[in-house]
Amino acid sequence: MRIALAVLSLVALMVGGVSAAVPPYDPANIYPTEGDFVRSVAVYQRALAANPQDSDAYYWLGFAYWEGSIRSRNGLVPYGGGYLDRAIDALEHAVSLDDKNLAAWELLAQAYPTRGSAPSGASPQGQLSDDDKGDRAAQKVVDLSEDRAVAYKGSPRPGAHNGEIAVIYPSLPTRQKYNPADFYVIVDQDSKLVYQFPCSSLPKIAHPALFLTKWEAFARGYKPATVCTPP
Repeated sequence: MRIALAVLSLVALMVGGVSAAVPPYDPANIYPTEGDFVRSVAVYQRALAANPQDSDAYYWLGFAYWEGSIRSRNGLVPYGGGYLDRAIDALEHAVSLDDKNLAAWELLAQAYPTRGSAPSGASPQGQLSDDDKGDRAAQKVVDLSEDRAVAYKGSPRPGAHNGEIAVIYPSLPTRQKYNPADFYVIVDQDSKLVYQFPCSSLPKIAHPALFLTKWEAFARGYKPATVCTPP
């Protein structure tokens, strides 16, 4: 089942905990040639060569390939046809090393259904489809967002031994003030109801999906619930 997950700059939210910090990938940069792009991600490949257990480096590498794949699909660059697979591979490595890497799970919840919708996205017999993987990744985001120790981690800063990165998003809350409810609503794909998220009275949802705003959910036919009504 397709999971609709808003494309977030907020994917920079991730768990630290590695000894060698890496700089964030800047999604504002568009590299006109593949050589330029390859040079932009070399820092993460060097970090992984030095420490194959660096979940942060795998996350940023996956994030870079994800951004490259978007530009390729939109015709903004003449390369990147295989970058979606590379993004998923790097992000899967990130969560295998750190199962609480919220940012990587958020990207996987977007990347899997994107690949699954492509003509070549059919899964071999007996394996989970990309849509199913997307569902599971989205549920993981829901579960991790309910863990304040994960949801309040904030953005990593380069140079710090815990992998935090010194990048400032003026329009976003600070590390201490981050609240998932400022960005997300959750919907029940069966009842077509939209809820505030997180919410202590949230009912059990078998097939959840996350949206960046309630308006996006309303535009897709969802209605506000009577409990945990989105503000």
